[in-house]
Amino acid sequence: MKKTLNVIIYLLILNFASCQNNTRFNKAEKDFTEIGVLDISPDKSLKIFKNPEDSREATKITFDKVYFGKNSGSIEINSSSDNNLKPFTIHSSTSDSESKHLTNTGLGPVGAALMFRVIAETPTYFKVLMDDNTQEIGYIKKDERKTFNSKNAYFSSIDQRNNIHPSNYFVFETWLDYMKRVEYINATNFEIFDKINGKIIKKGSKSESVRISVINRKGDWIQVNYNELLKNKTGWLQWRKNSKLTIEITENLME
Repeated sequence: MKKTLNVIIYLLILNFASCQNNTRFNKAEKDFTEIGVLDISPDKSLKIFKNPEDSREATKITFDKVYFGKNSGSIEINSSSDNNLKPFTIHSSTSDSESKHLTNTGLGPVGAALMFRVIAETPTYFKVLMDDNTQEIGYIKKDERKTFNSKNAYFSSIDQRNNIHPSNYFVFETWLDYMKRVEYINATNFEIFDKINGKIIKKGSKSESVRISVINRKGDWIQVNYNELLKNKTGWLQWRKNSKLTIEITENLME
């Protein structure tokens, strides 16, 4: 009897632990709007809440340094609930050996990166898209870190003389500011219009792509410059459809 009771208690503990590690977040509303992107500094662990009023996080994301093996020296991003998380941007940093090789080729090491699409912002939290595939949402509280409201504000905070960079921060950028400053935006299977919902002036197949630069944004549409037959042209492209991005963004050419 005692043995049976111990087994039952053990199974209950396992079930509780399993439930704790498989927290499911609420899903975003259909055809949700979004306002920008949130860049997380890869240093201090990040708490994400299921609801903004919760006092206990639903998951914690950690930035873990690898000390042994071929990935020694890299920073890996892990989640306490789901390591298959697919936010807007997530990747580990290069290892010591990879960084050395990149430096020798005239490039440089790649840092760890974590970014979320932001659905809403209040004075106390960011409402973010946790996973671009499942469209689950979470809440990141602002009291966890210092917030910079532009990349320029972040760069201005760096102590260049002593090479001291800020830590434990957020960088929030509107979609327009972000798309204007990134290195590369590419669209495939695209349609460019003369105006929003207007006449198609350029169309591409799945095997054809176009590099664009962003001038303006109105909701799910962006006004873009593109090159055709060595001539600069302007049009409108729908960068979101059914809450999914139709463009590929490369922040810098090392990504």
